[in-house]
Amino acid sequence: MHTMRAVTSGVPGLSVVGTDLSDERLENLKKVVGPTAEKNGVPLEILNTSTTPLEYGYTYVTCLVPVPPLVSQAVDMCAEGAILNAFAGIPAGTFADFDLQGIIERRIFMLGTSGSDVSDMRTVLRKIEAGIIDTTISLWAVTGMAGFGDAMKAVMDRTSGGKIMVFPKLRELGLTPVSELSEKFPEVASKLENGLWTKASEETLLATAK
Repeated sequence: MHTMRAVTSGVPGLSVVGTDLSDERLENLKKVVGPTAEKNGVPLEILNTSTTPLEYGYTYVTCLVPVPPLVSQAVDMCAEGAILNAFAGIPAGTFADFDLQGIIERRIFMLGTSGSDVSDMRTVLRKIEAGIIDTTISLWAVTGMAGFGDAMKAVMDRTSGGKIMVFPKLRELGLTPVSELSEKFPEVASKLENGLWTKASEETLLATAK
């Protein structure tokens, strides 16, 4: 969703780089965000940083992994006046080594909150209603209570490709990636749009998987 937010931000001259260590997750990211980036004329580069290291010069960096050394490394990639968003749940009181002098000299602004206030929610709702963004694109899998444990494990092991929706009323439904719906629920898969989740998909699943 961070990547989608970036390519729909409307910032003039923007280019976006999405990174991960998993080729599978990166392929999914490209599939989901690529069409919107192309539609908006935003250059999008998808990189596996285990084989293609990032270089200095970024004006906005978001670190989505709660590992302080990675945030420290992100500082080294920030250009003068850059914003560094340490987004993902680093506990208060955690210490790490940072190039404080570099942060000061290059006037890097650092923030570290995952929180949203009501005005943020209104902004997202307005963009959804206007068709600027579609939050359903982040859905990677669905499950009932039978697959809840597998869903939690996928999140903890970082093997999921996005959000997982849990439907408590579908008690016997195991963890099912959207990409595998055609095998288990072809009628639900037929309601997908370019392989992505839709409201019609949800309604059909609830009607079919009971």
